[in-house]
Amino acid sequence: MDQAFTDEMKAALLKEQMELTGELGAISHKDVGDHVPGSRDANFPNFGDDNLGENTESPAEVAEYEVNVNVTGRLEQRQVEITDALKRIEQGIYGTCLKCGGPVGEDRLRANSAASACINCAKSHV
Repeated sequence: MDQAFTDEMKAALLKEQMELTGELGAISHKDVGDHVPGSRDANFPNFGDDNLGENTESPAEVAEYEVNVNVTGRLEQRQVEITDALKRIEQGIYGTCLKCGGPVGEDRLRANSAASACINCAKSHV
C-alpha cells in the first residue's frame, strides 16, 4: 500500500472523526458515571409542556431518547473503530488484516476506511 493512499485514508478518517464528534455532541453528553456503556450518555429531550404533568415524560420524549441511546452507541462504536484505524496508520500496519495478516485491500478500505480485516476474514467471523 503506497503512502499517498494511506494519507488519503488518514484524511478521510480524520474528517469522519470530526463529523462523529459533532453528531455525538448533538445527541449526547460526556457520561460522568459508570451507568451507561461507553463514555457518552444520550440526551433526554424535553419538548416542554405536554399536558401530562411537570415531572412526567411524554411518549414522544421517551421515543426520542430511545433513538438517541441507539444512535449514541453506534456512533461511539464507529468512533472507536476510527481511533483504532488511526493508531494502525501510526504503527505502520494500516491495511493489514488483524486476523490473517494479509492485505485488507484498497477497495475494502475505500468502502470502510476503518476496516481491520480482509473481506475473507470478515465473512468468516460474522
